Amino acid sequence: MPLDRDGILQGNGILLYALYVLNLFFKFCDMVTWVVRAEEHIVMFVLIF
Repeated sequence: MPLDRDGILQGNGILLYALYVLNLFFKFCDMVTWVVRAEEHIVMFVLIF
């Protein structure tokens, strides 16, 4: 079975794109958790003072 070079490249492109999207998703999740934590700290700060 001969290897289809374009098919392989296309497959790799899809894989790289999926990894890229996952990376963005994880960065977004990190940002959301950071914002939530920051909000908790702000609320505690306001309650203390």
